[in-house]
Amino acid sequence: MRHWKIGQSLATASRVLALIEKGLAVAGAAVLLGILVYITGNVIGRPLGFPIPYTVEVTAYMLVVMVFLVGAHTLRKGQHIKVELLTRRLSPRVQALLLVVTNLLAFIIAVVIVISCWQLAINSYSYNVCSNTVLRAPLYLPQLLLAIGLSVFTIESAVVTIRSVLHKET
Repeated sequence: MRHWKIGQSLATASRVLALIEKGLAVAGAAVLLGILVYITGNVIGRPLGFPIPYTVEVTAYMLVVMVFLVGAHTLRKGQHIKVELLTRRLSPRVQALLLVVTNLLAFIIAVVIVISCWQLAINSYSYNVCSNTVLRAPLYLPQLLLAIGLSVFTIESAVVTIRSVLHKET
C-alpha cells in the first residue's frame, strides 16, 4: 500500500512538472515569435525611417531566454543532443551504465549552474546592475528567466537520472 502511494505521488509530481515544462515551452515559443516580429519590424521600419531601437540587444536577451525556457521540455522529450557514434557499439548493459553516469554528471553540473544563476540574478537585482549599453537594461530580468528555466531543467534532469537508475536495475 505504501509503495502505491509513493508511486502515485511521483506520477502526480511528474504530471505537474510536465505541465510546467509545457508552459515554459509555450512561453519559449512566444518569445521566438517576439524575436521574429521584432526583427521583421526593424527590417521593414528601417528603410521607412522608423527603425526599432536596441534590436540587437533585446533579441539577444530574448534568444538566450527562449533557449533556457524550452530546455526542460526538450530533455523530457529526449531531444537533447546525444553523441551515439561510440555508444551504439557497446553492449546494452554498458550503455545503460554509461547513461546513468552521464545523467548523474549532467544533473550535478546543472545543480551547480542553477545555483550560480540564482545568485547572479539576486545580486544583479540587489545592486541594480544594468547592461553597459545605451539601453541600460536591468540584467536581473533575463537572468531571472534564465534561472527559472534552468531550475525546471535541473528538476527534469533529476527525474531523468532517477529513471535511468531504475531502468538499469530492472
